[in-house]
Amino acid sequence: WTSASAPPLGRGRGRATALGRAPRRTAAVASALPALRGGGSLLGLAHAVSPAVLATSAAAVAELVISVGIGFAVVQSGLIDQSAIAALAKIVYNVFVPIFLFTSVLRTVTTYGLSAGMLALPLVGMAQIFIGLAVSSLALRIAGITLTSPKSRRLIICSSFGNSGVLPLLLVEALFRAPYPDASVMPRAASYISFYLLGWSPVFWSVGSSILTGGGEEGGSKWSQAARKIISPPIVGALSGLCAALLVPRALLQARPVACVLTCLSSFARAYPATALLVLAGSLAGGAPSRSRSTGGAAETAVVEAEAEAPPVGGRRELSTWASLVSIMASRYLLSPAIAWSLIIALRKAGFFPPVAVDPVLTFVVLLQAAMPPAQNSVIMLQVVGDKLGAKKLSRMLFMLYLLAVVPMSFLVSFFLQTASLCA
Repeated sequence: WTSASAPPLGRGRGRATALGRAPRRTAAVASALPALRGGGSLLGLAHAVSPAVLATSAAAVAELVISVGIGFAVVQSGLIDQSAIAALAKIVYNVFVPIFLFTSVLRTVTTYGLSAGMLALPLVGMAQIFIGLAVSSLALRIAGITLTSPKSRRLIICSSFGNSGVLPLLLVEALFRAPYPDASVMPRAASYISFYLLGWSPVFWSVGSSILTGGGEEGGSKWSQAARKIISPPIVGALSGLCAALLVPRALLQARPVACVLTCLSSFARAYPATALLVLAGSLAGGAPSRSRSTGGAAETAVVEAEAEAPPVGGRRELSTWASLVSIMASRYLLSPAIAWSLIIALRKAGFFPPVAVDPVLTFVVLLQAAMPPAQNSVIMLQVVGDKLGAKKLSRMLFMLYLLAVVPMSFLVSFFLQTASLCA
């Protein structure tokens, strides 16, 4: 049931350096790394990016943009309408995401074992989120911006939660598939992404959901609402995969009946990137400007405008749309990478994170997660609870953010590749 590119179950258990020799660093990055180890600024290292590596990362980002563009064209052409996208979003949330997390975490632990660095990945994911939440909330308070309005909640979510699932997986595949010289890098990076989601997903679907939806779900008491958020399908899938990997004997996992079931689950898991990408494209298409509107669309626009004109709670002001975009871009592509590198340095000094030379892929994955655009699953979250208006407004914001993300993502991915010595 393992993928063709992944090593068989049990091979490499507990090894942290099953990567072969990484390509040699460029001289510029080699001289820049001491500053990073000492806590230097990422902004001061722009000169370290090689034009050749920048071209490689730009090609990978362009491939991702084209993939989203194809789905965008399908939705805009009318072959799939927004109601179908909303239904597909529920399928992704309730079926494909849990199965993907279950199989990925199970495969990661059974294949590579549990190292200190892998155990640190969920903690890094959660720490990045909570630091981002604290900084964005504090910045809004200092600026006198209300935290309770829908616009402020969307800004906080977009600043704190990156797209940690489908986009990193697609970028890893574009960067490290053949003819990349080390065939073990791509499956290992995919496994680390899955393990990172083990910490990211519970926080996103519980804390993130409470912030974005305002904790205003109908039905049941506050305790039952909290239980539904914490024990959500993605969280159940991730924790079930970890429990199965730790508690079920490996011989039983390799037995024919169980292996057959896992193979079938892996088939469903492979549907996650494509379907999530289509939901992303549909969400962005919902936020794209259109020339013609139906009567229902015009009525919805009137509601949106009325909501925008409503005075903020407590008399506090709100950020303009462009100010929100600039704030989110600064948070995702300046603050978030700086937080990630600070966490790496702190964990490395504490002995919980390996040096770059020992496991360069681990460092690359943590940095890559810090440079992703805002989480598209936030639109799914609003669609699942029936907030179509909020989902549409968030889609409009994501549409602009994903367009603006191409250049900083290309630059940062290039720098991360060189920092981790993963240049082909």
